[in-house]
Amino acid sequence: MTDQMKAAIAIEPGEADVLQILDVAKPIPTENEIRIRVRSFALNKAEAYNRRGNHGAFSGKWALGIEAAGIVDHDPLGQFDKGQKVVTAMGGMMFDRHGSYAEYITVKRQNVIAIDSPIDLQTLAGCVANI
Repeated sequence: MTDQMKAAIAIEPGEADVLQILDVAKPIPTENEIRIRVRSFALNKAEAYNRRGNHGAFSGKWALGIEAAGIVDHDPLGQFDKGQKVVTAMGGMMFDRHGSYAEYITVKRQNVIAIDSPIDLQTLAGCVANI
């Protein structure tokens, strides 16, 4: 398993053309976090607002995205099974950690919901965006 992943990062404030696909370090979860392999995410106004530099100081450090649907890649405490379908939103994504425009994210454990449903991950990501 590689310690790198791809992430779409706005390198400067602007429109969608400022997004670049970069190789970045795959995040390592603490015991209070879950690492998720992102399989789908929704686009929303908050991300565009942030990309344009409208949330204060622009960092250009983190992948955008504040919600995701995916599968558990690693849970240090073993409360979630590897491969388990989950959704997540908020919890600092795109502000103090990579957001869902990345292959993998770490999110606060309390922001992860296990999903036992035949609903596909693309539909789930859209549902999370509308909660």
